[in-house]
Amino acid sequence: MWSPVERFEFVSHRSSGRRLVAWVWALSLVLFASTVWADEPHVEVRFSPQRPYVNDAINVTVAVSGAEDVAPPSFPELPHCTVQSAGTGTQITSETDSNGRMVMRRVQTFQYVVVPQQAGTLRIPPIEVTADGKTLRSAPQRIVVRDVPSSPAAGAGAGDGALLTAEITCRQKRLFVGQRGDFTLTISIKAAELNGRPLSASDMVRCLSGTFGPFDTQSAQTGRVPRRKPDGSIDLWYFVELPASFIVDQPGEVDFSGVTVVANYPTRFTRDFFGGVRPLRQKRIRIRPRVLVPVVQPLPVDGRPADFSGAVGHYSIDVIALPTNVRVGDPIDLTITITGDAVESLAPPDLTLVPGMTDDFRVARSDLAGRVSGNQKRFTETIRAKRADVKQIPPIGFTYFDPDDQRYVTVYSDAIPLLVTAVEKLDAGDLPALATQPAADRENQVETRDGLRGNKTEPEALLAVASPVTMVQIVVITVAGPVLFAGAWAGLLLIRKRGDETARRRRGALAAARRRIDAALADALPPGAFHSRIDAALTHYLADRFGEPPARFLGTEMIAFLESRGVEPELVRRCADLRQRCEQAAYGAAAEDDLSLADRARSLLDDLERRFP
Repeated sequence: MWSPVERFEFVSHRSSGRRLVAWVWALSLVLFASTVWADEPHVEVRFSPQRPYVNDAINVTVAVSGAEDVAPPSFPELPHCTVQSAGTGTQITSETDSNGRMVMRRVQTFQYVVVPQQAGTLRIPPIEVTADGKTLRSAPQRIVVRDVPSSPAAGAGAGDGALLTAEITCRQKRLFVGQRGDFTLTISIKAAELNGRPLSASDMVRCLSGTFGPFDTQSAQTGRVPRRKPDGSIDLWYFVELPASFIVDQPGEVDFSGVTVVANYPTRFTRDFFGGVRPLRQKRIRIRPRVLVPVVQPLPVDGRPADFSGAVGHYSIDVIALPTNVRVGDPIDLTITITGDAVESLAPPDLTLVPGMTDDFRVARSDLAGRVSGNQKRFTETIRAKRADVKQIPPIGFTYFDPDDQRYVTVYSDAIPLLVTAVEKLDAGDLPALATQPAADRENQVETRDGLRGNKTEPEALLAVASPVTMVQIVVITVAGPVLFAGAWAGLLLIRKRGDETARRRRGALAAARRRIDAALADALPPGAFHSRIDAALTHYLADRFGEPPARFLGTEMIAFLESRGVEPELVRRCADLRQRCEQAAYGAAAEDDLSLADRARSLLDDLERRFP
């Protein structure tokens, strides 16, 4: 039995619980009553980043709220810009109005990617949207597009506050139209410091991205160089060299306007779940390289030979003729090999311009493409001797422009001796006499005149010329099989061993990427850091999937790689959109919800995995 005191306490506790439940219900009713759905349709235009550079991707969102039925808007054409649709979406938002009520809005969004191609003020006119039968118009938008600043001098940066420099140089001191130029993009980045110690070269190189144009990121070379500051102290800088080699086809300055370098420079660090160090804050730096390349000069007109076909550099020519013992009218195949600097676009020598060639030979006039192998291009021409007194194929010349000596040079092949015999004619009167001759005489005469020998088909004749089988041949045939099999098996084992690591990475690419995403969610990271981890998951997935280093997919190289693999444009666009959103969020732009972004990344990875089974 309970005492009166215990019974009172029990009743009091039960009454308190009931009062608490009643208060919760009352509060819920008040909140529900104060929550209303906004029913006034409204359209607005948002964009990021707020201060874009030339060739930056600007994410433009047309958001329509408070409407059920919304027709996709027609985005206006913008001068000096490319515009591409980036999909649609629906979300529910809430806000508090002036009366303290919570207002719920259904927002339908239409995404566009705008890439400005010149600096200045970009004006987006009002956009009309039809929502629930009404025509809505957005407010006009004004975006200031900044030109990408030029890089400071490569020797600067030690003491002037610069963190990133870039310049383009050329191996040649002079350049002429049609010449192959060898260029180098050198990117230098100051080593960030953590607790007074500089980060490694690999950590700093991972901060770099951009649009590298013709420069080959696969052949990048890295190094380090100290730079002295005005106070005498030393800063450590790392550099990356990217090569490019191509034929310049226009006079004037070489156009590298599309090349930009971006650095996500770390300024503050934190430790992740596993104790590793990762950037917490980063400073985005974008520059255009300084171009230290000679101006391309036109080829001189004075002294230009008639057979000049546009070759610029240094070349040699070699000619082989087969056969060289022929009769009048027989085909002679000429293999013409030109070796030199830039052979891809070379035209074959015009044999009709070779002195004496058309007098002694019939020349087939045809436009041949030739075959390129390394620094050689090979053409095949056919000529036929006209007379039996032709003794040689004359030297064949090839003319090029020497950019070092700035003059036209003609090199010649060696003359090729020929033995040309007349064709013996068989008169009709010789046919009866030929028919009455023995078969052996007829065969010898035909062989003498035509160079033909009949095939033997009788078993006795075939066996008569057969060679006996020796013991050495038997041993070789017996041993060769097992030896070849053992060699092939050993080679297969070696190939398998080398391919195991690549195959393991390929098989585990999707699972590893999903683990990266799950780890990022578990770490409860700030929005910018979380978006960077999602971008790294996509990058490492592609690297593992195709056996490439992660640097292979820096900047726009990922898009170019996927397009070269024939990936559908929609899937490529989704990859570009995810990377763009992650990159912007890492530097303070509006970030997507963690769960939403993780789901998008998982869906994209699943689609990529299905695309490359």
